[in-house]
This record gives sequence, C-alpha cells and structure tokens, in this order.
Amino acid sequence: MTQISVLLNDFGLFLDLLGAVFIFFFGIAPAINRSGAILLSTGESSSEKLKAQKYDFLARLGVFSLVLGFILQIVSNHIHKMAKFNEFAVWTLSILLLACLYLVMWRISMHRKRQVVFAGQYFPQYKIGSNAHEHLWIFIIQNGTKNQINPELHLPQQVTQIDIMQQGKQIRSVKDTNQTSIKNIGPNGKAIIRIWNLAAIPSVALDTYIVVSSKTIQTRILNTIDYD
Repeated sequence: MTQISVLLNDFGLFLDLLGAVFIFFFGIAPAINRSGAILLSTGESSSEKLKAQKYDFLARLGVFSLVLGFILQIVSNHIHKMAKFNEFAVWTLSILLLACLYLVMWRISMHRKRQVVFAGQYFPQYKIGSNAHEHLWIFIIQNGTKNQINPELHLPQQVTQIDIMQQGKQIRSVKDTNQTSIKNIGPNGKAIIRIWNLAAIPSVALDTYIVVSSKTIQTRILNTIDYD
C-alpha cells in the first residue's frame, strides 16, 4: 500500500507542475486591457483564431491538471484506510478514477459544440439633407464548424439590394430579390450581409433564415437601433 501511495503522490505532484507550466505559458486570457489602452481591429486572421483556440485548450488543460494532481495527493494521503482492499482493487480504482476524469476533460475540450451562428441588427440610414431614411439590416453568418459551408439566405419579402462581404473577396450585390446563396464560407470564417429596405420590424427579421446542408437556422436579433 505504501508503494501505491508514493506513486499516486508523485504522479499528483507531476500533474501539479505540468498544470502550473501550462497556465504560466498559455494563461487564462483576461477580458480587460491592464494598460487601459483601447485597441482597434484592422482585420481578422484565421491562423490567430486557431492559435487562440489552442491556447484556450492548453490553459484549461493546465487547470484540470492542477485539480487532478490535488485529488491524487488527497487519495494518496488516505489510501492506507483502504487496507481492507487488496492491491489489485486499489490499482483498479485508481485507473478508473483517472480514466473517468480524463474522459470528462476530453468531452468538454475536444467535443465542444460547433455551430453556425446567424445574427442580425437594424441600422437606419438617413439621406443627406432630408429626413428620409432607408432601412438597413446587417446580418452575420459565423461558421464555427470545421467544414466549408454554402448557406442559402431566405427573406420574407423582396428587398432592393443585398450586399455580401467576405474576407479576401469583392463585395457581391444582388438586387430585387428575396433569396440568394453565399458561397464558400470556410471553417471559422464569416460573411457580412447588408440588406437594404427590409422592413424595420423585428418580427420580419425573425422570419429571415438560412439553410445549411438542409438544416434551417433562424436569425438571432441583436439590440435594434430605432430611427424615431
């Protein structure tokens, strides 16, 4: 029993050290800028997004290793109370405990739900020199999956113009339609869609949806800016 206790304690200390190293190098990124500076974005990079996802995973792995290390040390300190079990039973219990904890971590970190997000917001556009305005809705399709998607956009009414903007591509405009397709949105990519003169009523925007691989995705309305 003493040998098992020592092994569990040593393994726990190793996990604590590994977790501390991961947290030190990959850290849990704060949501604030400690210098007080306001940073302006000049664009997006898919490689930076992938790098951020890797850092987030390693930081969580570091926290998990610390917690698991403490658990193993606690078990090693009290394992002598399990003297009524034979050595095989103790080893089996320890292995099952490790397997269960790593399975939970694997499910959380490696199988996080990936999805396609479709959100929209209304922005009134005033014409210079008059009180007249045009209705402008801006929708974003964010591809959080690992596959390229080609969504079909469906509107509840015909609009005067749809502008489709994708990184690295020219703006594509479609006039007088209520349906169009957005091609080749890559993994972790997005498309920004400007829709002109779709009624400024949230219920109308809620009837706007996209179809991806035969699956319908309804829009999520962000805070709307009134023009009154």
